[in-house]
Amino acid sequence: MTFKIFYETKFGEHISVVGSIPELGEWEQEKSLKLVWTDGHYWTNPEPLLVSDPYFFYKYQFTDEEDEELLVWERGIDRIADLRILPCKQAEYKEVTLTDTWEQFQIRFTVFDAFHKAGDKISLMQGLMEGDHI
Repeated sequence: MTFKIFYETKFGEHISVVGSIPELGEWEQEKSLKLVWTDGHYWTNPEPLLVSDPYFFYKYQFTDEEDEELLVWERGIDRIADLRILPCKQAEYKEVTLTDTWEQFQIRFTVFDAFHKAGDKISLMQGLMEGDHI
């Protein structure tokens, strides 16, 4: 797995990923995965990471490279990676790149409605019965 995030930093500043799995430090800042700067102000891990759990939470953090002092923790909700939903080319592992933008989140979902044809435009409120919740 590869992490990739766009963030413009000053010389001596650093981006890392911290998260809920051991490979990302289990939320301990000093054990986070250090990313390296690449052209275009993209930060990425230099080598793909094998993760122990296909479902985990993560965030990016911004540190001072010299003393690794935490300068900024990414605001907002924790990011979620669910690798179980991705198609697998090989039975043993999946090659995944998570491309993110600092403090910007995309939420995508698909709604399946067995009572309508594919391509029909319906609202989420249409067809709700009394007592149903979204």
